[in-house]
Amino acid sequence: MALNFREQLQKDEATFFNCSELATEILIDDQRIPVIICNNELKERRVKEADGTYTEELILLVQKNYFKKKPEEGQKIRINNEQYYVLECGVQMTTYKMTVDKNRSW
Repeated sequence: MALNFREQLQKDEATFFNCSELATEILIDDQRIPVIICNNELKERRVKEADGTYTEELILLVQKNYFKKKPEEGQKIRINNEQYYVLECGVQMTTYKMTVDKNRSW
């Protein structure tokens, strides 16, 4: 029997978020979550320097079911025990596409 669109999407998503395929498991706010890190979209993992401070952006695809609600701009989240700030978060079907940023001072 052929799968309908929703069933096929769920099957494809399971493949993408499989840590043996494209996903990487990271710790977000004390929860281990498979995510897809979109390094290509950033053209490299950008590091910006300015007056002894640098920021580091990441773009993550995360399944929505790991969050109680959509992360909001400016929200603090911990990724692998380091603090990041949500710059933006969009919805792409069953996933969130989050751009996060980390600030450090030297």
